[in-house]
Amino acid sequence: MAARALFVTRIDGGTDDQEALDFALSVVAVDAAGSESEATEVVVSDPGGGCATAPGPAGAGSTMGFVLGALALRRHRWQRSG
Repeated sequence: MAARALFVTRIDGGTDDQEALDFALSVVAVDAAGSESEATEVVVSDPGGGCATAPGPAGAGSTMGFVLGALALRRHRWQRSG
């Protein structure tokens, strides 16, 4: 069974104040036969900051949720077309 999620963990050594990050991933789906889909760029960005009990919409949880949703949508479209 193919992986359906991508988890990225980052530890910058800080306990309260986290450094900002901004990077892009190039995601390619590969089927059992080795055929590759067109690459999709996924941008991951988090402004960093101090700790919070309930992160706002720009928090890492929201960012990762968006990334996983985009990957799932891309995979679904790729399976239907091929």
